[in-house]
Amino acid sequence: MSHLQRMRYTSDSQLKTLFNYIFQYGGASRASAFIREMAQRSPKHKEALMTLAEKLHEEGRIEGLQKGLQKGLQKGLKQGLEEGRRTEALRIASSMLDNGIERETVLKITGLSAQDLPILAH
Repeated sequence: MSHLQRMRYTSDSQLKTLFNYIFQYGGASRASAFIREMAQRSPKHKEALMTLAEKLHEEGRIEGLQKGLQKGLQKGLKQGLEEGRRTEALRIASSMLDNGIERETVLKITGLSAQDLPILAH
């Protein structure tokens, strides 16, 4: 019996086991392509397989959106933290200058650049 002939006699249980393996280790896009190919070779399961392939395709899009959103949130948080640190460094520098501490010392302690200090009116 050839490989293709055996594919036509695949049981539901065998298909479920195979697809579980593919989902866990193959990634949604690869699994979707594989399922579409299986649907062509297994007419008995074609409708169910095509529905599953379409669901996987949609889940892949949702997964991509979720990853993009998470990446955007992380980038926003990072930028917010950096801006917060800069704002706090400028506040501390202003206080130090108000208390008569030399500009060079303020630059060393706060990590600000010489270009940042003209922003402070002193």
